[in-house]
Amino acid sequence: MPIGSLGELGSILARKYAPSYGITIVGEEKFDVKAPDVTAQLAKLKTLKPQALFSFCTGEPAALVARNMAQMNMNIPVLVSHGNANPGFLKLVSNVNVPIIIPAGRAAAPDAIPDSDPCKKVITVFNKRHIAKFNEPANYYSAEMVDAIAIIAEVLKTTRDSAGEKLRDGIENLRNFVGMQGIYNFSNIDHYGTRPESMVLLSVRDGRWYLERSFSSLSSFSHIYDDGSKCFVHRLASILLAPSAFADKKDEKDHVLLKTSVMDEDAEVTRIDYDFFRDYYVYKKGLIKALYEEDEIKARQNIYCLLLSSLNIDDDESFRGMIFEIFSILCDTALERGVDIEKVVELRKAFMEKWRKIRDRDALCLVLIRTMYNTMEMMTKIEFSDSGLFKKVISYIKGHYNENIGVERIARHVCLSPSYLIHRFKKQFGMNLTECIAMIRIENAKVLLKSTNASIGAIAHEVGYQDQCYFTKVFKKHTGCTPKEYRKSPARDIPFRYANSLCP
Repeated sequence: MPIGSLGELGSILARKYAPSYGITIVGEEKFDVKAPDVTAQLAKLKTLKPQALFSFCTGEPAALVARNMAQMNMNIPVLVSHGNANPGFLKLVSNVNVPIIIPAGRAAAPDAIPDSDPCKKVITVFNKRHIAKFNEPANYYSAEMVDAIAIIAEVLKTTRDSAGEKLRDGIENLRNFVGMQGIYNFSNIDHYGTRPESMVLLSVRDGRWYLERSFSSLSSFSHIYDDGSKCFVHRLASILLAPSAFADKKDEKDHVLLKTSVMDEDAEVTRIDYDFFRDYYVYKKGLIKALYEEDEIKARQNIYCLLLSSLNIDDDESFRGMIFEIFSILCDTALERGVDIEKVVELRKAFMEKWRKIRDRDALCLVLIRTMYNTMEMMTKIEFSDSGLFKKVISYIKGHYNENIGVERIARHVCLSPSYLIHRFKKQFGMNLTECIAMIRIENAKVLLKSTNASIGAIAHEVGYQDQCYFTKVFKKHTGCTPKEYRKSPARDIPFRYANSLCP
């Protein structure tokens, strides 16, 4: 498994579903997706004599696993994610002599589709056009894309309104839509739409896809699909984990992972509780940080991990309490970020109305996710300068620059958290708040140096510096000369090294 939330999802699903199919998991290893090889991890697994290997990753990391297996003569099947059902991955593993199995949509195997299948005509027509245009058959991604476009077009025929909520509602009410990847039936808690049996298993040989198995009925999946608590993870993944969600891998190895190692039946409950709450608070902290930094990708990751943690909660009321706690984080952050209190009150009223009525876990999670998107939209629409906060900040600094003024004091004055004030000021103006304070102090010191005979120590004290040496250091940093040199210079002024347009 790759290190990170995506790998953890694979681990959790494998452990939950394996017993249903008579599969025994003999071992598990994790690796960094940037690692040059995974032979050390594979060597450990090889000693356990597995009959097959599951690698929950996409692209080059998945190909690396297969290549290293071939080098180590591990001639057993390796199952990789459906995200690899594309021409790029096919090229990466075309010469790898290891059985590679990939779940994909039926569009990747058009010749194996019976004539009675209502999707056959759609797939055949699109596949011919795809070959004519790109000189290669349709793949998993192109089939997904054309289905998405066709679904939106179908909904617009009836709603004729492309507004977000109305379009969403139209899609959630779409029934029996025949597409490339299957027959779609959406709902407010199912944003994938197709059934598991719409998938097929492909293998790779000689640089080509081969159909290994198709599924013609629900019999293979009914015990999973009809169990709402197990579908819960699938739905969360489809809602939150868009491909871009893991585009930034640099912090992945630092994430605290959910503890999914195999435990004895008599494992200590205390340890499980400790691991759960530790992970819960790590992701909670990560969510708050992501919201402050307007990082939607990391916000989605952390909410996903928080909800994934909820799989360990058996009691419905405890689960509902956790959902409400996460919602409170969203409201508190919005208020601290400067969102109008009336908007937050409206948001809370709408959420509470649904929270009281909804008992289904899936539906409640969907409400929370939509609330997160609404909250982030409200926060990102706030313009720091237009709201008057910037003028208020500068005015306060100019009125108190000669006092012991700091970020926390300014933040209290403008009713914002220090971390958010620092972040937003830097993002919008390319300058630290402490730099702005220093610039205003130095600007006033320059006036005093040219217009009075006061000592440099007295001027330093006058503009807010108790230490003359430190004042001299700051002054030289901003002007390129010492206070003494500035006073003796014939020029009326020596410009700042930093842009001074913010602090006239």
